[in-house]
Amino acid sequence: MAMCVDRMRSKLPSVAAIVLVATTAALSCPSPVSANEVWMTAGVPVINQEEKWRGARADVAEMWTPDAPWKSVSQQIQVVLFSPGSIARAKDDDVLKQAFADMKRRNVAFALEAGLLTKTDKCQATTEAYLDSIDTLARIVDRIHRAGGELRYLAMDEPFYYGHQYAGAGACHEPATELAQRVAETIAVIRKTFPNVQVGDEEVIDSSRSETDELSTWVDAFRAATGQNLAFLHADVAWSGAAIRNLAPLATALKAKHVPLGIIYNADSDPTSDQAWEQNAIEHFSQIESVMNIHPEQAVFQTWVAFPSRITPESQSGTLTNLVLQYLHRPTTLTVARQGNDLVGRLTDDHGQPVAGAALTAEAVDVAGRLATEREVAGTVPKDAATAMIAIRANIESSCVCAGDGTTKIGTIHYREAGSNREADIAPGPATESSEAGPLRSFALTPTKTIVSNLKQIAVSGGARYTLSAPIAATDSSDKAGYVTAIFFDSTGKGLGRNMLWFRPSRQALPPITTGADGRFKLALAPNLAAAHPTVEVHYPGNANLRPALASIAYAR
Repeated sequence: MAMCVDRMRSKLPSVAAIVLVATTAALSCPSPVSANEVWMTAGVPVINQEEKWRGARADVAEMWTPDAPWKSVSQQIQVVLFSPGSIARAKDDDVLKQAFADMKRRNVAFALEAGLLTKTDKCQATTEAYLDSIDTLARIVDRIHRAGGELRYLAMDEPFYYGHQYAGAGACHEPATELAQRVAETIAVIRKTFPNVQVGDEEVIDSSRSETDELSTWVDAFRAATGQNLAFLHADVAWSGAAIRNLAPLATALKAKHVPLGIIYNADSDPTSDQAWEQNAIEHFSQIESVMNIHPEQAVFQTWVAFPSRITPESQSGTLTNLVLQYLHRPTTLTVARQGNDLVGRLTDDHGQPVAGAALTAEAVDVAGRLATEREVAGTVPKDAATAMIAIRANIESSCVCAGDGTTKIGTIHYREAGSNREADIAPGPATESSEAGPLRSFALTPTKTIVSNLKQIAVSGGARYTLSAPIAATDSSDKAGYVTAIFFDSTGKGLGRNMLWFRPSRQALPPITTGADGRFKLALAPNLAAAHPTVEVHYPGNANLRPALASIAYAR
C-alpha cells in the first residue's frame, strides 16, 4: 500500500512537490518534499562594478539588516552563495562584516562559488573554471576570514565542463584525473584557513546524454584525488527539453555514488524583464519537480544575467526572494487527463482540498513541428559594430543535435532597428512548403550533420536597439539544436558577438480556465490544433499561500 512520508529538514516546512497524474484519478497525498536545502545567490555592495552589472541587484546592501524585507525567506533557506567578485571587490571590510554577522544571526550558512583549476604550460584557458592565480583565491579566502565569515561550502565553478568537455576557444580537454588532482591542490590551500569546508561542484547539463554520463567519471576522479565524496553536485541546466530529461539519469547515477543532487533554478538566457525571468524560472522548477518527478536535495536559486534587477522585497513580483518564496509556499497537486476529445483535471492543496476559482493558463506545445509561429529576440547592437551576418546554425557553435534526428522549418527572417531606417527581410533559402506563416524552408537535423548557412551581410548602427524575428517550427528533438542569428562585426571584420533565435517547438495559448467549486476543470481543443497532436501544459500561477503548479499531457491519437 502506498504511503505519504514527509522528510524532515532544518528550518523548512513541509514543501511537497507538485504532481502530474496523467489519469482521471487524483492522488490522495502529495509527493515527497522537494529539497532538503534551499540555497540563494546574494552579495554585498562592490567597487569597480562591471558596466553590464550596473544597476542589477543594487539593493543587495539592504539584505543584511534586521528589518530587511525578506524575513520569511531568510527564516527558511539554509545557504547563501557569493561569487568571488563579491568578496574581492567588496566596498570595504565593514560591508562584509555586516553581511557575515547577519548570516549568523539568521542561522544561514555561507557558500563561495569559485573556479579552482590552476593553469599549466599546456593549458592557459580563460574561462571561469580557471584561476588567474592561486594567490588571488588565497586573498579572497583570507578576506572572508578577517571579516568574520565562516566558509561552510565551496562550490567549484564547472571544472569538468570547462576543463574537459568545453569545445570553445582555448579549450584544453584535460583528463578527469589531472583536473581532479589540480583541484585537490587548490582545496588544500583553502583548508589551511577553513579546514572543515565542504566542497561540491556545479556542472553544465545540456542535451548531450554522453556528456551527462561522463560526470560519473568526474565524481570518481574527485574522490580518488581528495579522499572525499563531492558534498553536492549542482546541475546548471541548459534549459532544453533534452537537457531537462538528462536530469533523470544524472539523479540515478549520483544517488548510487551517494552525492547529493542540486538543481540551479534560473531562467533561459532571453527573458527581457524581471517578471519574465521569474515566470520562466517557475516553469523550470515546476517542470522538473512536478512533471519529471525529480526531487533535488538542494534547490539553488541563482542568476548570471541582469535579471532579476532586485533581490528584495520578497513580497514584490519579479524579485529573487519572491521567486524563492513561491517555491517555499504550501504545495498544490495539479492533475490532467484526456477524456474523449477534452482535457480534464483538478487542482487541490496539500490537504487534498479543492482549490476553487483558480485561474489557470494552458498552452499547446507543437512537439511535432507542424505549426510555425513568429519568434522574436531583441538586443542592442554592439557600439563598434558596422555589419551583421544574418545566418542559420545547427549542431555547431553553442548548439547541439543531441536528442536524435529532428526537423525545423524557418520562414523569412526580419531584422529591424529602432530609430533608423535600417531593416532587412532575408529568405532562409528556397522554400520547401507554405503555411499560414508564409513560405518556409525545412531543415533536416541529425547528430552527424552541421549547418552553417550565412545568408546575408547587412549594415547596422552601433548602439541601436534591434529585433530579430522569424516564423519557426521545430520538433521536440530540435529544441535548441540550432538557431537563427545576427553575428556582429566591426569595420575590420572582428566578431563582436551574436544574438540567437533558438529552434524551439511553437507554443500556442489556449482559452483561459477557471476551476470549479470542486477544483475541477475541462478544456476542449480546437480540431485543427488537436490534429497536430501537441503536448498540452496547464499552469497554475499560485497565490499568496499556495505554490505554482504545472501539469503536462501528450494529446496523441
